Amino acid sequence: MKHELYETQLTRYALSGLLGGLLALMFNFIFAITFRKITGFSSFQVINVSTIIFGSIIPVTVAGIVLYFFEKVKGGIFLYILIFLTLTILTAFAVLKTHLYSIPATDLEFRELFSGVIGIIGLFTILFVPLLVKNEKLTANII
Repeated sequence: MKHELYETQLTRYALSGLLGGLLALMFNFIFAITFRKITGFSSFQVINVSTIIFGSIIPVTVAGIVLYFFEKVKGGIFLYILIFLTLTILTAFAVLKTHLYSIPATDLEFRELFSGVIGIIGLFTILFVPLLVKNEKLTANII
C-alpha cells in the first residue's frame, strides 16, 4: 500500500512555525544556560525547562498559523511583522517592569533572563517563520 503525502498551505505554515519554535527552543536553552553560568542566577521558579519548552514552541507555531491568515490580506506579511514586533516589544517592556524577587540583584537577573528569552522568541517569530514559509527550497527536505 502506497501512502501519499498531502501538504496544504496551512500545514506548511504550521510546520514552518513548529520548526521555528524548535530552533527558538534550542537558542533559548543555550541562552539560559550561558546566562545562568555567567551571572550565577540559580532560581528556577519561573524560567525553567518546561516554561522554556512550551514558551518557545507554542507561540512560534501559533504565529506560523496566524501568518497563513495574514497572507490572505494585501500587505499581510508587513502587517504580521509589525504586529508581532509590537507584541515582542510590549512584552519585553512588561517583563522589565515586573518584580518577582525581594532582592534587587536577583530581580534584575530574572528580568534580564526573561526579556532575553522573549527577545529570542520574538526574533524567530518575526524573521524566521516568514523566511521558512517563503523559501520552499530551504524547507523542501525538512518539512
